[in-house]
Amino acid sequence: MNSNPAEACRTRKYRSRRQRPCDNCRRRRVCCLRTENEPCSLCQSRGLQCTFVSLPNPKFRARLSANERNQATPQRLPAAGETSDKVASSCPGTEKTEETLQYVGLTGDQDPFILRFCRTKRIEGSTGIQWTCHHLGNDPRRPVSFTGVPDLHLEARPSYYPRSPIEETLPSHRDSLVDTFFKIVHPALPMLDPGLLQHSTTSSTLLASVFALAHPYCIEAQSLDPWDFIDFVSQALPIEARNVKLETIEAAVLHAQRHTYIFRAPTMPGLWSDMGSIVGMSYDIGLNVDATNWDISDDEKKRRKRLWWTVYIQEKWTALTLGRPSYINDDQHDVEELQVMDIISSPNAPQGDVLFPARVFVAAARLTTILADILSQMYTVKATKALQEISAEEVRVIASGFISRLEQWKEALFNPLLGNNTMHDPTGNLQLLYFTAEITLLRALLRTAAGHYFRQRSATLISNVIYWLRNLQVNSLSAFWWMSSRISFAIAGGFMIGMFLSSTAEEDGEYWMIQLNVYRDLLKAHSVNFDITKLAAIRLDLMLQRDNGDKAEEGMPHIPEPQGPAARDQDEIHYTSSTGAEVNGGFEPVAVAGNQQIRDDFQIDPFVAFGSTYGLEWDDNLDLDILLA
Repeated sequence: MNSNPAEACRTRKYRSRRQRPCDNCRRRRVCCLRTENEPCSLCQSRGLQCTFVSLPNPKFRARLSANERNQATPQRLPAAGETSDKVASSCPGTEKTEETLQYVGLTGDQDPFILRFCRTKRIEGSTGIQWTCHHLGNDPRRPVSFTGVPDLHLEARPSYYPRSPIEETLPSHRDSLVDTFFKIVHPALPMLDPGLLQHSTTSSTLLASVFALAHPYCIEAQSLDPWDFIDFVSQALPIEARNVKLETIEAAVLHAQRHTYIFRAPTMPGLWSDMGSIVGMSYDIGLNVDATNWDISDDEKKRRKRLWWTVYIQEKWTALTLGRPSYINDDQHDVEELQVMDIISSPNAPQGDVLFPARVFVAAARLTTILADILSQMYTVKATKALQEISAEEVRVIASGFISRLEQWKEALFNPLLGNNTMHDPTGNLQLLYFTAEITLLRALLRTAAGHYFRQRSATLISNVIYWLRNLQVNSLSAFWWMSSRISFAIAGGFMIGMFLSSTAEEDGEYWMIQLNVYRDLLKAHSVNFDITKLAAIRLDLMLQRDNGDKAEEGMPHIPEPQGPAARDQDEIHYTSSTGAEVNGGFEPVAVAGNQQIRDDFQIDPFVAFGSTYGLEWDDNLDLDILLA
């Protein structure tokens, strides 16, 4: 070795360790574990020279005031994931950690019913801490234990850990991005405590995720490249997943909401596998277990509860919009329902600033529990088969239960939120989630023996969707940053196409074609300044336009003029958008096929495709020429 470690320690005492780290451990940002006058465990295991030449890099060290240092020093047993100099825990906090704790499950080799009798809390070897055990629960019938693993063994910060762009971001830009985040994103998803981002030791991945979400809405930071933040988090999260902290999951959830910059695709590539990683990390630190009676602070309990319900909401809506089976089994979590007081971090905060976002978040969580039951009872592989085998009466009983729950949610939790006059109103996104949940319910019901009972309800629902979109206010547009919003608009359009294709009467078909074109024009009108509707508009264009090489005739109308009872009021076709612009005729003409051509293009065989799909009872003697005329 080039220098004596004892000498180095006398010249400069390292702040958080009794021994100064060697150059290799400092560069990798890992704990330097060694005995006196011996190379550290990292250098021994890799055959490296254990030197003490380099000086600490001030760029990676926070300069705290005396008050901040006192606040940053934990005065209690850390909650699961946090770590102090004395003990680590499984609830990551804002401190830099040396050990990661993981929740002990019931079926592993470390039985929590045995560990609760364990007197040994820590076992140390010649190279440092090898194993720790912490008991946080007070109920002997449900023991809660966490075991610790040194971050060194997990390679928490290997040499290939990406360089953070946060250090190169100007303080003025950082402040503007944080302010924008809490102005735009936080009202719809109040997951973070505002004080967390002001802490000098907040993780770079969490800050980068916040900056990436806030960037499109922050005028002062437009000179920054958002991909610097997105790419950093994409590279850092898989590494940090080895030693999960609460901040890791918070960053991952926000990263999953990152903006799509290519509107032909609904999400960023790999989103569903990312979602699986988030759920897995949540299980690693026991987020799915109720922490009400744990030996942790009330603030930590609230934080864990908020984060679990954020993961739950994100996972269920992602499963719906991507058409994937859910990762979360409702039998595997017992976290109590989210309450407004779980979100309000300080009782002294201005009520107008925190109460409304908290109520929106609670409403979203309750709606998601209804959606989860719809998915589990109607959209699993087994459930879809079972629905086809039950009677129409049984279907109607199931449907009435879900419809009643949705209506009760709307009456108790959503309607009281209406009439908010804030500049960034998140209720529009909540309304879209409600429409999507009901469409999801009706799609399943229409494929059963009782499907024909729900066609009128479907028409009423779509009329409400169109009316809502037509009157969507400017102050609601900024709240649609959720990943699911883009696909939810497209789901509504796809539902209308299904209703049109399953129409048996000419009047019914013409009605649904009118609704389709009105909705399509509305999407296009909004997409000029509202990117969220672009995907749905593109999808509808691809489905409705003729793709046979024929060009549209100049001035070709969008739809044939309806006749007889199918004719609607003219405002169904000619209307004004929320910006006051005339919509009909305001776009470049597209070769939209007529009713017959669309049916031909889809190669409809109603006996096969829609016989049990959209609730139609087909007569064996049905004249298809009349049906498809």
